[in-house]
Amino acid sequence: MSEMKNTEHATWMCGIGWIGLILTLLILLITQTITQAQTMYEVKYKSQANCILYKTDYKSQADYSYYITAYKSQANTHKHHWYQVPYKSQAELLVWWTQQPNQAHYKVWQAKDPSQTK
Repeated sequence: MSEMKNTEHATWMCGIGWIGLILTLLILLITQTITQAQTMYEVKYKSQANCILYKTDYKSQADYSYYITAYKSQANTHKHHWYQVPYKSQAELLVWWTQQPNQAHYKVWQAKDPSQTK
């Protein structure tokens, strides 16, 4: 009878171990996909960029406004709060600034305050 209890106990503990493993993996996946940071790097050549931007003089001319944050933790994709990284390999957004609005993917206006962004 004691051997039967040991087998049941081992089976129960194995099941709890698998549930813990699955929950840990799910939590890791969720936290990795819900990233809020928007890091950017200004490239020297148009061919290196994944986003070509034109800086407007007025907010009304822009597709959206953006704000450059002082710290990476303040960056937020949904609010267009960007953090400039020192190295290209650290950036999610590789930006090239054009002088012609018709060459740009987006026309943007740089906000002086984070509350001015959409």
